[in-house]
Amino acid sequence: MNEPTEASVRAEVRAWLEANWNPDLGLVEWRNKLADSGWGVPHWPKQWYGRDLPVAFNTVVDEECHRIGDPRTEEGRALLKARSPLHRAGDITKPMLIGHGANDVRCKVAEADQIVAAMQAKDIPVIYVVFPNEGHGFHHPANNIAFNAITEAFLARHLGGPCEAVGDDFAGSSHDIRAGNKLLAGLGIV
Repeated sequence: MNEPTEASVRAEVRAWLEANWNPDLGLVEWRNKLADSGWGVPHWPKQWYGRDLPVAFNTVVDEECHRIGDPRTEEGRALLKARSPLHRAGDITKPMLIGHGANDVRCKVAEADQIVAAMQAKDIPVIYVVFPNEGHGFHHPANNIAFNAITEAFLARHLGGPCEAVGDDFAGSSHDIRAGNKLLAGLGIV
């Protein structure tokens, strides 16, 4: 087994924080998540929900938590909440196109649902398309083609200009248009 280094611990905790931070979690929920992952008290043994790291690496973990906004403090949670798009949805004033992979582990569909609901509550035009067989980024060519067709229609509608006929651009795509059908009507998309 390789001995941990400052760089390896920093990379690991940074990746975990980026994948798991959720500003909507309460303090108890967040602490439980940290404990379950071993990052809550990383120098404790694994059987005690630690990571068996030398105590010197606690500083690295603390620095990484502070880098994103320390979720273990009220101030840190306030900072993270201020940065979160979920808590800024009410500030959106322009039309938006949202394409989302249902299997995205970084940004959950439920988070996009909240943005869409906030926009719809303010009657701001939104097109929301979920691709059930995609994650964070689109990897299936048919889905890329379909989303490009929707993007072209969205831009034509809101910026002006031509829009090509859709034709068979949706062949083989897993797209699920969850909002914005009226915006796309007449373009051969819905």
